[in-house]
Amino acid sequence: MSTLVIVESPTKAKKIEGILGKGYRCVASAGHIDDLPPTLIPEAPDFQPEYVLSKRGKEVIARIRKAMAGTSDIILATDPDREGEAIAARLEAALKLRNPKRCAFNEITAEAIKKSIAAPRRIDRPLVAAQEARRVLDRIVGYRVSPLLQSATGFNDLSAGRVQSPALRLIVERDREIRNFTPHAFYVVRLDFITNELPWAATWDSTPYNAEGLPHCTDEAIAQDIAKTPRVRVTDVEEARKQRKAPPPLITSTMQQVGSQQLKISTSAVMKAAQDLFEAGAITYHRTDLAVISEEGRTAIWDWLRQVGMADSIPAKVEKSRSKAGAQEAHEAIRPTDVSVEEVNGLGQDAARLYQIIRLRAICSQMKPAVFDTATVTLAGTSPEGREATFVARGQVLLDKGWMAMLDEPVAEEGDNEDESNDRPLPKLEARSQHEPVKGHCSKRMTKPPAQFTEATLVKTMESLGIGRPSTYAGIIKTLQDREYVKSNKRLQLTPLAKGELVVNMLVTNFQFLEYDFTRSVESLLDQIAQKKMDYKQLMLQMHVLLHGEINRFKPPRPSMIPESLKGKLRTLPSEKYICPSCKSGLLSRKKGAKGYFWGCSKYSKEQTDGSCRHTQSDENGKPGTVTTRGVTAQQG
Repeated sequence: MSTLVIVESPTKAKKIEGILGKGYRCVASAGHIDDLPPTLIPEAPDFQPEYVLSKRGKEVIARIRKAMAGTSDIILATDPDREGEAIAARLEAALKLRNPKRCAFNEITAEAIKKSIAAPRRIDRPLVAAQEARRVLDRIVGYRVSPLLQSATGFNDLSAGRVQSPALRLIVERDREIRNFTPHAFYVVRLDFITNELPWAATWDSTPYNAEGLPHCTDEAIAQDIAKTPRVRVTDVEEARKQRKAPPPLITSTMQQVGSQQLKISTSAVMKAAQDLFEAGAITYHRTDLAVISEEGRTAIWDWLRQVGMADSIPAKVEKSRSKAGAQEAHEAIRPTDVSVEEVNGLGQDAARLYQIIRLRAICSQMKPAVFDTATVTLAGTSPEGREATFVARGQVLLDKGWMAMLDEPVAEEGDNEDESNDRPLPKLEARSQHEPVKGHCSKRMTKPPAQFTEATLVKTMESLGIGRPSTYAGIIKTLQDREYVKSNKRLQLTPLAKGELVVNMLVTNFQFLEYDFTRSVESLLDQIAQKKMDYKQLMLQMHVLLHGEINRFKPPRPSMIPESLKGKLRTLPSEKYICPSCKSGLLSRKKGAKGYFWGCSKYSKEQTDGSCRHTQSDENGKPGTVTTRGVTAQQG
């Protein structure tokens, strides 16, 4: 008798079966085997989802059932995240398993797999509930709101998404900022010096002369006068020894950002390359938001540093890592499973280059900080026209490369000063000493609009605002492109298209799920379900009541909301396919009742009597049939 191990990926199945050897067989589900029926919207009060096996899912289940013959034990070893946990639960249901064993591998290595197999657990039901809540909530929002957009415009390809739409709003609003931006000129002054044969420079602190409400001086005459300052004296010298810590190891979001920027590929391509690396056993699991290397990983990196003669770059103690707020912390950061492997071949160029980035970031994160001697010198002078001016000179000298010995182009940490990132030294400048500039420069600059979102910077912004989860970012961006709401150029810059603008215009005035803070709060509530701090039905009812009220108050787009290129193309009346014949404003949608499917008005509510519509029709081959109930409750008051 053998043990059957069920995983998601066929590639991974083959590798794991080879590791486990005799007595084990491994098969793959190839992802989800089922989904919510295309027309089903889970309803109050239970919001119980109903799953239907896909055609491929039926084939998968038949194949797994055949593989189960002659087995003594079954282990569900789908991916170690919410999605993987949900797939395990659906396999349990479809195969009618009783309390199956659940194992999860954070890396496809013999040690990790055998360790997990030796200590199986049960399916994490709260984690499944959190994933199910996300799935059902997304279905309710998409299926309830999308028909409103379609019927209000006549464009049957418009859609709304709980997370997709806030991401689209970011792109639309950034594009408007760029279009509405008015540049203005400002002036910067630099004085050049030579002291003890060492050239150095000081920059004018224009704060006292800045234009009102602006961080710049916009008066050229003042700047030109300051640039002619004949002499300055040192008023303060601040010397310090500073450390620059290594950038943290990559997690899902930063991997997408760095991978997209450095490899010049889409975030979807980055995730595909990472999936290939994980399934090949080259890296640990690539869907994580915990920027911490495990003790096992850290020990392996330190051993490798000793082997290559870099023992002096190992820190004396392990520094406590800081996790970002809201991190689910399911498993460690992304790292190579064998740090001594410098290159990965046979998986394509993207995977090979991404591996190198992941490896270097993991190694550097476990090395000593780089050490600099820094100096900040403040100087004061008086211009020819009598204006008092302050100048600042900064310099630094690299004393110990630390982690920077591994990277030719160090990654600047957030908050670094541009001048401090240079290795330019300053001469020894004594307090109250005076210096005459060799030359003064007055440069005209123009303010710049905010940069267009690229796929990488959009991911960074979505993460900072709590929109979606890192594992969903690439899919969100691809959906926006596939629906032709945004377009991307060769530099992966994202520009909204007319329909994308229209969708945002209609949603932002009608629905809270477009608000960034609201989106973040929903993610927090989903986390609470996973942590057993909130009930699935409680969240779904809360969202149902809110969305139902907003749907009832939905208003069609005003002329000012319609992009010029779409004017004249919109229908003046909603499509009759969705309009309720009783109240003339609600939309009909297909529902499932105790006796089967029927069609009901979106303005029906158990909780409200004010304007609630009771209109229903039978279902005939997926379309509204005969009227079964007609009428709208009286308006109160």
